[in-house]
Amino acid sequence: MPAQITIEDTAPCAKKFTVEFSAEETASEHDKIAKEFQKLAQLPGFRVGHAPANVVRQKFAKDIEGELKKKLVPEGYRQALMSHHVHVLGEPVVEKIEYKSGEPLRFTVAVETAPHFELPNYKGLTVEVERAAATDADVERTLELLQDQHAQFVDVADRAAKLGDFLVVDFSAVADGKPLADYSPQAKHMSEAKDFWLLLEDGSFLPNFCQQLVGVINGARQQVFVDLPAEFAVKELAGRKATYFVEVKSIKEKKPPALDDAFAELVTNGEHQTLEALRGVIRDSVTKRNESRAVADAKNKLAEQLIAQVNFDLPPTLLAQETRGIVYDIVQQTQQRGATREDIEGKKDEIFGFAQKNAVGKVKATFILQEIAEAEKLEVTDDEMNARIEQMAARYRVTPAHLKKQLDEKDALGEIEHELLLGKALDFVFQNATVTTKPEEKDKK
Repeated sequence: MPAQITIEDTAPCAKKFTVEFSAEETASEHDKIAKEFQKLAQLPGFRVGHAPANVVRQKFAKDIEGELKKKLVPEGYRQALMSHHVHVLGEPVVEKIEYKSGEPLRFTVAVETAPHFELPNYKGLTVEVERAAATDADVERTLELLQDQHAQFVDVADRAAKLGDFLVVDFSAVADGKPLADYSPQAKHMSEAKDFWLLLEDGSFLPNFCQQLVGVINGARQQVFVDLPAEFAVKELAGRKATYFVEVKSIKEKKPPALDDAFAELVTNGEHQTLEALRGVIRDSVTKRNESRAVADAKNKLAEQLIAQVNFDLPPTLLAQETRGIVYDIVQQTQQRGATREDIEGKKDEIFGFAQKNAVGKVKATFILQEIAEAEKLEVTDDEMNARIEQMAARYRVTPAHLKKQLDEKDALGEIEHELLLGKALDFVFQNATVTTKPEEKDKK
């Protein structure tokens, strides 16, 4: 039952189909549906299936018309897609259906479509990355971090506290005679505490707090005066003067272990028995990590080059969806760092602008990489899908079979396959690029 189809561009990434079934085709389909109703119709005075056709048509006119539209609209939309080869994004929107008995059935449907563009040059690109080889400084920094992780806190009894020490204290605080917690629930953590570990260091805890405790001894009781800044995070306390009543319960000095062979055995559970062997392991590990970062950096730069080579309009709905996702992630991360709702509200324009800019780049890269994958006939294998599901299952601590079933029920396997395909396309660009390493300063001379 062929339909007459016309298509028009309503926006750079939007089209409208007008689909019409002739009066004869529409009437024929209407008759078929009416006969099915007649077979099942239960009307007073007639046996099932024996009611006159005209009576059935009159009684069930709206139902028959509804079934007619349910049959012809999807069929017409299917024909429209097949005849015009349109890459539709999202769900179609049926805007209008016109039908009167004895006349053609006509409807219009609006769709958002993928953009059309000339595929940019993606072979033979050049990109420069940082050196991956670990330096001596990298190795020593890692050793310092390991020392710090295995440090012990030793009680100090024969001297006063100095910068770099840790104090274990009890404290309570007031401002204008009221406990800080009375001003705002957000101030509870800074209003009163028991066995609080405080690092004596500039900028630790509150402004000029630690400096006033340098020189205290075990068991000391001391008042600490703090001028809370005007831009303080807890707005109810901003600009106030707080008084802290501090009791020093102990002074502790952080002592890292010595860098020797015993330390190498300790941090590797006996696997490496010398410090030099540990240095070699660290050098290899840091180099591998740097190599991974260099590859990721190169791929990001190559994606930026692809984006810069071509300009095209983006589907508004898809762009808005991606922008909302980035905004959500930013807000979540900002809240986890302790920002208040008011802080986020005050930066909403900045957050939205950043998210929109990044969404444009991400959506453009997606379309370009899709085209590259199609041009190079790249495909995702079953083994690659299974490997990704196994990685995800390990992260979520479930079996791969259980996760795959959940993803299948949510129709999410296609999203994973699409993500892998884009990754393969970017890998292809990277493999066909010239990647150079930035020279060291001494190399430049």
